[in-house]
Amino acid sequence: MKKALLLIAALASAWLAGCASVDTAEFGPNGKPVHHIETGNAAKTYDEAHDLCPKGYGLIGNPHETDDVYAITIECK
Repeated sequence: MKKALLLIAALASAWLAGCASVDTAEFGPNGKPVHHIETGNAAKTYDEAHDLCPKGYGLIGNPHETDDVYAITIECK
């Protein structure tokens, strides 16, 4: 039973690390779409930013990092 719970916890943690959370505001300071992106690491966060804004983007504020979340807010160009 204990092994099963540990396995479930490990799988849930791995699943959450692979997910991206994206919140979108209507307009940023320059009138373009703004997205707040949170993932498990910087590489995934910037990959998601590129997917959301293939023509490029600018950072709004500074990246934010905790033990398990890397977050940025971007405005598409």
